[in-house]
Amino acid sequence: MKLRATLILAATVVIVSGCGNHDDTAFRQAQEECYKKDALDSKRLAAEVGPLLTPDVRLTLKESSACDSEPEGGAWISYDLDPAVPPNQTVERFRSAGWGDLPLPSTSCSDCVARVGKKADGRSIEVMVHDSDYGIFMLAASFYE
Repeated sequence: MKLRATLILAATVVIVSGCGNHDDTAFRQAQEECYKKDALDSKRLAAEVGPLLTPDVRLTLKESSACDSEPEGGAWISYDLDPAVPPNQTVERFRSAGWGDLPLPSTSCSDCVARVGKKADGRSIEVMVHDSDYGIFMLAASFYE
C-alpha cells in the first residue's frame, strides 16, 4: 500500500513539474506585439474619427483589441453618441468630410443603422453606428479588408 502511494506521489510530482516547465515565452511575446500593434491602430483610428465628433462624445472613447481571441488581433474603437443628437447628423459629418456610404452588413450586424468608410494611408476604415436596446447609439470604427 505504501509503495502504491509512493508511486502515485512520484508520478504526480513528475507530471506537475513537467507541466510547470512549459515555456510559453514565444506566445507571450507574440501577444505583447499584437497588443502594441492594436494600440497603435486604435490611436490611428481615433485620429481619423475623433475630430468629426463633439468633445463630449470624444470623452467616451473605448479602445478594444481581439488579441485574446485572434492571433493577428484587430483593433477597434467605440464611442457613445449623444442621445440628443440624431445619429444621421453624426453620420452626415463623416459624409461632409469625404467618407462614403458603405452597405450595411446583412447578417453580422442586425443593430447597425449606418456605415461609412474611407481610405487613410492605404488602409480602409469603416465606421458603423449601432442602435442599442437602451436608447444610446454607439459608433464603432475599425480597419477592414
